[in-house]
Amino acid sequence: MPSLAGPPLEVLARAYDVPQDLSAVSAAIYERPFGAKKITLSIDTLGDVPREWKAMATLVGMLVLNSHAFARVRGGGRPTKPLRKSMRKMAGAYVSSEQAEEFVDRVMSEVASTLAEHR
Repeated sequence: MPSLAGPPLEVLARAYDVPQDLSAVSAAIYERPFGAKKITLSIDTLGDVPREWKAMATLVGMLVLNSHAFARVRGGGRPTKPLRKSMRKMAGAYVSSEQAEEFVDRVMSEVASTLAEHR
């Protein structure tokens, strides 16, 4: 089992066994709760990317940029209330505001669960 020490994106890439790339990590996280989907990112295909995947990439980006929040999720907790509120707002740009809270919780639970498997 690989060591999960290091920066958040590196840790997530190792946990999901994908390249250390935000789109690869997002796709791997997306696959577990929503099913596999082949995503090709380019300026020409961005409009065809599922809205949930865009929300996922946004949340993963927010998580890897905030090492404190990442440490909380890695330890089985949740991001702080202010960060969760920001995450819900950002996810709400892609999914309905009613679904945004559930979406954020589902994504954070998936990440925490996968990281817990590698402790």
